[in-house]
Amino acid sequence: MSAARSELREREAPEAGPPGASEADPGHAQALLYANDMAQLYGRLRREARRLEELEGRLDELSRAALGLLDAPSLESAADGLARALAPALDAEAVVVLVRQGARLAPLAREGLEAAPAPLALDALASLAGGLEARADDPWAQAVGGPAVCLPLPGRGGRPIGAVVARGAHPGEAARRPLELFARFAGVLLQGHLLDEARLDARRPDPGAATVELVGQSGAVRQVERVVAQLAPTGLPVLVLGETGTGKELVARALHAASGRRGPFVAVNCGAIPEALVESELFGHEAGAFTGASRRHKGKVELAQGGTLFLDEVGELPRPAQAKLLRFLEDGRFSPVGGEAERTADVRVVAATNRDLEAVAATGEFRADLLYRLDVLRVELPPLRARGRDALVLAGHFAARAAARQGRPAPGFTPGAEAALLAHPWPGNVRELRNVIERAVILSEGGPLDEGLLPRRAGPLGLPAAAAPAGAPASP
Repeated sequence: MSAARSELREREAPEAGPPGASEADPGHAQALLYANDMAQLYGRLRREARRLEELEGRLDELSRAALGLLDAPSLESAADGLARALAPALDAEAVVVLVRQGARLAPLAREGLEAAPAPLALDALASLAGGLEARADDPWAQAVGGPAVCLPLPGRGGRPIGAVVARGAHPGEAARRPLELFARFAGVLLQGHLLDEARLDARRPDPGAATVELVGQSGAVRQVERVVAQLAPTGLPVLVLGETGTGKELVARALHAASGRRGPFVAVNCGAIPEALVESELFGHEAGAFTGASRRHKGKVELAQGGTLFLDEVGELPRPAQAKLLRFLEDGRFSPVGGEAERTADVRVVAATNRDLEAVAATGEFRADLLYRLDVLRVELPPLRARGRDALVLAGHFAARAAARQGRPAPGFTPGAEAALLAHPWPGNVRELRNVIERAVILSEGGPLDEGLLPRRAGPLGLPAAAAPAGAPASP
């Protein structure tokens, strides 16, 4: 417009010319003004058309992402989908989704970062203004390792329940409004998952308030209790070692109870699952993943969300499942059988074995890198024969439980029975002792239990020698 007016002033200035030219100049200048206005209008329309085209593309991308988020089964999977959707939408190098949980902002999902950042204090939300906010040297920037753009996630009523933090983001002006709308949708959706979890927590007994008793008075048991108390709050993987029957699952339950984790305790016997079904059992499968898979199946990892996954006999896992378990231990991500999209789960893994995994790893049967990830923290359980008089303490405990189930008072033990309990080597450890005592209570006719109902070298597994069937093996 200014160029046209300059040309008009130049043409209006007196200058020599042919007769009659001055009468034509005003009209020509006016035409130039109109032409310039039209060119500017056309330019604005072209720019607006490009902006609308970009806006349409953004809306299309975010609409598809929103539909995907609606299908998310949990808070963590919804946050993971949000991170994967916003990384390209914000043209970011790295993205972290932080959501308000208790007294902190917990990082629930990330894209482009090797490790999850530390939780942030809730007062960080107060620094967020509406819309896209560039940050420099504050906790938000530290969460992604550099200058970042923050996208608040408003919940119901507009109060932020978290934020998306993107390093190196360049969303463009056209993306601002659709991103803000998408953030409102995502915030309300995530808040819905938070409310669902709160309702579940209100109905679920608090495992942190429960205790799992490790019965015994020996120094070995006291040491195990001290180790469990130290390791439980860490959330790191734990490997429980011990002979068969020493109580490895009981220790895993004690770790879970003392951890304060509000999710369930899910136990898996890795040696009892057919090899062809191990991956499906652990990580789930999608409908149509294989013959007979008519619907989606949640694996043990997903079922243990927020809690503890106990992998008993972990040394029996086949190699393909070992690789997937290693990936899950590295970053909390897994893929169901037949599924393309990755999922995330917040699960503490406790594994147990009675095998020498280092020797097994040396043969190549068990992955050495998986062993290192499982063996971050370790609990070693002593055999019952090394626990002194704990055999008597445990026998009394099991006898009282078995008698209560039958409506009887707890029986005592004769001196001969006590001597037999202490003399027996208990190759099956606590499990063998429990079975022997329960059998003895059933066979007893009241009164204290005597040595005739307990293992003897001449009689197998708690039956007196006279009752031992012909050809039965001798008791150890």
